[in-house]
Amino acid sequence: KGSVSNVKDRSEITITVNGNPFDGFQFVPDNGELNATFKFDPGSHTIIVSVSNECGTDSKTTVVTVEQPCSPPQVSFAVTAVDRNDASHELKGTVSHVKDKSGINLMINGRADNSFQYTPGSGELYASLKLLPGSNTINVTASNSCGQDSVLSTVIIKEEIACGIRINPGNSPWQFCLVTPSGIFSRDSLTNSNFSYSGSATSLYFMPIAGGGNATVKGKPYNIRPGQYYLFTGNMTVTVSTKNSGSMGHWSICIITDKEPVSGNGKNRPKSPCEESQ
Repeated sequence: KGSVSNVKDRSEITITVNGNPFDGFQFVPDNGELNATFKFDPGSHTIIVSVSNECGTDSKTTVVTVEQPCSPPQVSFAVTAVDRNDASHELKGTVSHVKDKSGINLMINGRADNSFQYTPGSGELYASLKLLPGSNTINVTASNSCGQDSVLSTVIIKEEIACGIRINPGNSPWQFCLVTPSGIFSRDSLTNSNFSYSGSATSLYFMPIAGGGNATVKGKPYNIRPGQYYLFTGNMTVTVSTKNSGSMGHWSICIITDKEPVSGNGKNRPKSPCEESQ
């Protein structure tokens, strides 16, 4: 807004913006009022108004600075479980309006964790996490000169209960015997470290190693003693693997059954179903 005197009409007025002619102004000859509106991007802009008549010229220059809009950060992320040796979970998300990693704070259960990765160009946020059983609190806070944003997430991991009984596969086929609807598995099946079985069974024969363990019999824990041969029968659900929780890489068995087993050693040991099948 301004005024121009001693000028008859707008043809005697020239406005340039950053060196470029600008014709979008209004001029009222009766009172000399001058008006124009501009839409400027952030940065510095030079406006020159020049006027001339038969008696001379005049001009005025002004510089307008438009500040970059200031936006506070925005944080979003999700935590998902992964099946990896080096991590139990992954954090993936985005952080906007933050120049670099120093503007972001990741807290795991109240402790700072600086192992996360941040890509300023895309705003991508990533962290590989190794969380323990129980309730885990994950907090990401981002800050800049305009403010901050913080997002809190809680991940609950159930405690894994050690499953089953570690066993000695033995050397003879009869020393381990599992009778299932899918067939009979003997000691020979356990020569393959990738073997596993999970399902129903009608008979199970094995010897536990030191440490023993528990089966579930009639809905209650049933203590298994090492050094004894056990023969389970009845309606059973059995899982055999080297990857059961608590197996530590040994062959182990999880047993749920409705009938107490028979056990013994030496001459008193029960007969293996795999002896009968041979």
